[in-house]
Amino acid sequence: MRRGSIFFIILLFSVFQVSGFPVSVKTKVYGEAYGYWTSYADAGEDFKTIYANKKNTLIKGRRMCPLKMDIYEPRGNYSEKRPLLVFIHGGAFFTGDKAIEPIVRICRHFASLGYVVASINYRLGFRPTPTSIVEAGFSAYLDTDAAIRYLLYYKDVYRIDPSKIFVGGSSAGAITALNIAFMREWDYPVSGAEHDRINPWMDDRYSIRAVANLWGAVMDVGMLVNANTPVISFHARWDPLVPLNYDYPFQELSLINGVLFDKMYGSMAIQAEAEALGRKAELYVYEVTRHDLYYDDDGNISSRLDEIIDRTASFFSEVMSDE
Repeated sequence: MRRGSIFFIILLFSVFQVSGFPVSVKTKVYGEAYGYWTSYADAGEDFKTIYANKKNTLIKGRRMCPLKMDIYEPRGNYSEKRPLLVFIHGGAFFTGDKAIEPIVRICRHFASLGYVVASINYRLGFRPTPTSIVEAGFSAYLDTDAAIRYLLYYKDVYRIDPSKIFVGGSSAGAITALNIAFMREWDYPVSGAEHDRINPWMDDRYSIRAVANLWGAVMDVGMLVNANTPVISFHARWDPLVPLNYDYPFQELSLINGVLFDKMYGSMAIQAEAEALGRKAELYVYEVTRHDLYYDDDGNISSRLDEIIDRTASFFSEVMSDE
């Protein structure tokens, strides 16, 4: 082979390595569960409009809902064991979908780095009562647990390293991701026996290597003692929906939020507790008044998304290198 041809092949290989792996995507059903619905197209409707559209479904009651995930794989990656990232969308446990544009960007990026990435849908919907809201959050936890166990059951198919499981999410998805990492049976808000275990793979045990918390919170910051799991967090300074520190969520509903919700520990409280426990943790606070940091004030995807992706990827890489 001529020297020029060899140089050209080396150059192509170098570009391929820098740009990352190409990505393939497939959708899988990972279970069925008794609930209201599992996704709602994110077309910019406000919560009141979405609630009005779904009110009849809430009145009629629950039904069996298929649970789906989008699986992103790096094509051309022949590693026998690959890290897994499970990402969980937000939407106040009422709305949202696994395939909104910012989440697709996150998933494609991590898959290009060699991860197997699953973006999941989970049961959504609740009636305007404290009990129903708590149950909706717990259902999201159970569905995410089922998704992880499904992927572990097929770990040989997807070439997943069970020792390198990462979770992340935004808003309600971040709350769920934090619960997956730190909540144990003694922390359950309601009896786990009262909920369907939606998969037959309950013997597949796992632990979470690190969590990406995108403007989420926990109900009890004391849960962090349950696992030595690193956390990277992103939050707006004046988030009107999920508190940065410790407060009631949904500040715009100040007349009733104390009735419907308990106070929550946001990213700043999580960071403080992690540091007190000697955990690896990072917190990035943005000096803005908004909840969803994916978008700017005009509804366009913000440059913050790239920052969040890059910082999270670096954090996860550090965690894996700390072995």
